[in-house]
Amino acid sequence: MTSIARAALRAQGREPAPAPPSGLTVALVGLAASDAELIERLLRRARGSRYRTLRLERPDDTTSGILRGEIDAILVDGGAGDIPPALGAGSFASAFGVPVLLLVDDWRPGRETALLRAGIADLLEKEELDSERIDRAILFAVARARSAMPQPAVARGDDPWTELRVLLARAVAAHGRRGHGFALVLVDLGAPGVAEETESWQRMRTILVQRLRSRLRRSDVVLEPEPSRLAVLIEDLPNPRDAITVACKLERALLAPLPFANGRDPPAPALAWAVYPVDGTDPDRLLGIAETLLFPGHSAGASPQRFACSALDAVYQRARRLAPAFARALDEGTIELGLQPQTTLRPGPIGLGAVPCWRPTADVALCGSELREVAALVGELDRLTLALAHLAIRQLARWHAEGLRLARLTVPILSRRQLARSDLVERLSASLRESGVPSAALELELQPNQLGHDGAEIGEATAALASSGVRLALRLDRQGPPLPLLARLPLGTVRLAAELLAAAVDDHRQKLLLENLVRLAHGLDLRVVAEDAATPELVGLAREIGCDALQAVTVAPPLPEAEARQWLLRAHRRRPE
Repeated sequence: MTSIARAALRAQGREPAPAPPSGLTVALVGLAASDAELIERLLRRARGSRYRTLRLERPDDTTSGILRGEIDAILVDGGAGDIPPALGAGSFASAFGVPVLLLVDDWRPGRETALLRAGIADLLEKEELDSERIDRAILFAVARARSAMPQPAVARGDDPWTELRVLLARAVAAHGRRGHGFALVLVDLGAPGVAEETESWQRMRTILVQRLRSRLRRSDVVLEPEPSRLAVLIEDLPNPRDAITVACKLERALLAPLPFANGRDPPAPALAWAVYPVDGTDPDRLLGIAETLLFPGHSAGASPQRFACSALDAVYQRARRLAPAFARALDEGTIELGLQPQTTLRPGPIGLGAVPCWRPTADVALCGSELREVAALVGELDRLTLALAHLAIRQLARWHAEGLRLARLTVPILSRRQLARSDLVERLSASLRESGVPSAALELELQPNQLGHDGAEIGEATAALASSGVRLALRLDRQGPPLPLLARLPLGTVRLAAELLAAAVDDHRQKLLLENLVRLAHGLDLRVVAEDAATPELVGLAREIGCDALQAVTVAPPLPEAEARQWLLRAHRRRPE
């Protein structure tokens, strides 16, 4: 709900309605039943967006929904391009920041100026409608309308925290509508008794504020309500645990060595985290929780870095303990390589999967998804991927020197956008050339969410992969990706998620779908590997539908180098070249 709508309701003595679930509500005004059904069908297909629709007869019917903040955009029937007077620039909808889009049968050129003057956000021709077009038009129209809305003035009276309270109220309204979270962080730059006006303290404070801002996104907000206090608003957190990753990043920045001019170390800053909606949905409550978290550190002389939520704090404290040692392990190259056999189900090439392992203590080992979670929390996914890939290349080089040929060793890309935004492919290609290992022996595994829509996320990396000879392994699950990508990407392997196999056990249609998917992959000269087939029933199904191999901990767990070498020797004896 916009700030103006909330103010109108407060003036009437009524509380705003609870924020609806994430997504946008579109009012369909004056549309014929067939047109409304078409729009609703296209919106259901919109990728990554969730819509609700309201069918209304007249523009005036939108008034109550706009006032309650229940309508995000209006799509009105414009016939041959006529602009309904009630939906012009001075309309009720425009005053409340709700964009109006016009749906027309046949647009007559030359009326663009009239549209702009009338305040119509966009024009949609019925003959040219598709899911992507209408989704993009609505999203951009809503974004433009909200950014143009007047913001309430911030009172800057005697209370230095007023601006923060206003920002918190806005964040609660905005994130409640989107279904995302945000975090409020209070930072105390020094324990009581520090001489705040000394030159050394001011220098320390300036450097810490600069460090803090450098680790945040441009959308995040940093306020300085008091000389020794900072307040940070970390916005748009899809998952509450994302706040832990940010916390580890900020802690590294704020707690790095920073001696005073006289040689004494400054007091370590204290950080207190309150996360919406985990710790509450009321702005004053969130602020009070964060303030309370700082008090024990003040009274005991400690400098806490804490989350209000006990579950999040337990994960955070564990990540804090592991972070320094994990960073050293990456620096010193003590991450280990686990090698998981891909059990063959039909004649074909031999494959192994690379699994990262790390031993923080002699009796504790973190491997696979458990280590990936730690790396994600402490912001080291990119470095872990690179370390794992170089370990895999060195292992391939040793085997090739012994005459042991491996068709491919699959290395997972752990960071969501690492392939698209870094020079990973070029660095690995150079390492392969130096080691003398054929590029085709290395395979990079991607998850569907790393591709973006139609593979947009990996961008120019596709061309680099094609020229390098390094292939991709793409995991398929219920979320995608679109099947046309199988032909467009430089793939070597398709991996079927366990959920797809499980769904096909007792469902003939699902089984038929998987059989045809495997047939399609083989037609594109791709290898098909079934993931995590944990039961004999799933193993049998993977074999029946034509999978080439399966990779599952229950069938063949990751092996150290010596045992993997023996497995590879046995595989070569069974399958002479």
